Amino acid sequence: MLPLDVVAPVTGSTPASEARAAPELALDLPWLQPYPDARLPDAQLGARESVALAFLAALQLLPPRQRAALLLAEVLDGSAAEVAAALDTTVASVNSALQRARATLRERAAAWQAPAPVADEQDVLRRFVAAWEQGDVDGLVALLRDDARWSMPPARLWFEGRAAIEQLLRRYPPTWEGRSFRCVPVGANRQPAAAMYLRAADDDVWRFVGVHALGVRDGRLSEIVAFGASLCAGFRLPATIDR
Repeated sequence: MLPLDVVAPVTGSTPASEARAAPELALDLPWLQPYPDARLPDAQLGARESVALAFLAALQLLPPRQRAALLLAEVLDGSAAEVAAALDTTVASVNSALQRARATLRERAAAWQAPAPVADEQDVLRRFVAAWEQGDVDGLVALLRDDARWSMPPARLWFEGRAAIEQLLRRYPPTWEGRSFRCVPVGANRQPAAAMYLRAADDDVWRFVGVHALGVRDGRLSEIVAFGASLCAGFRLPATIDR
C-alpha cells in the first residue's frame, strides 16, 4: 500500500510555524476525502493501491485534460482513439497528454514506499488509539518517524517533522481543556484509521469529530491526516456514542 502523501494540503503552502487552537479553514478547496474500506466492492479487496491517497493526491497535481486522459486510458482502459473521441480532441493530443501525466506521476512515485505488513499497521493503530485515548503525548511522539507529517483538512494548517508535531501535541494534547476521546478503528483508503469521538469537559456524550488516517512505514507513523467530520460523511458513522 502506498502511504499517505499529502505533502501540502493547500497547494503551494508551507508548513505551519506554530500550532493554533482555531486554524483557518479552507472550505472552498476540493479536499480529498477518506473512503471507507467497508464500502469497497469485494473484487477490489486485493487492490489496495487503487484507492491509495498518494495516487489521488498526485492526480490533483495534473491539469484537467491530462487527468481526464489518464483516468480514461489507465482506469477505464480506453484506447487513444476512444479517449480522443471522449475529450473531443486528436489522438496526438491524447498521447501527448498521457506522456506528460505519466512523467508527473513517475516523479511523485519516487517518494512512495512499498506496502507495510498489515499486522504491522494494525499494531501501530492499536498503539496510536491507546495513546490518544489516554492522552499519552510521549507515547504518540514515540510512534512518529523523524520525517512524519500531520495535516488537518479542511484546515489550512499542516506540520512537517517529528519536532513540529511534538510541539503541536504538547501545546494541544488530546486532554486539552478537559477533553476526552474514544477512538473507533476503521479502514480508510486501505490504510489504518480511527474514527474520533470527542467529549468536552461539560458534555456527557462523545461526539464524532472526524477520522484520523494513518500512514505507516517501518513500524512507525509517517503521516497522520486528521480529516474533519465534514469530509467523512461516507463512513455513515453515528454522530454520538455514550461509552
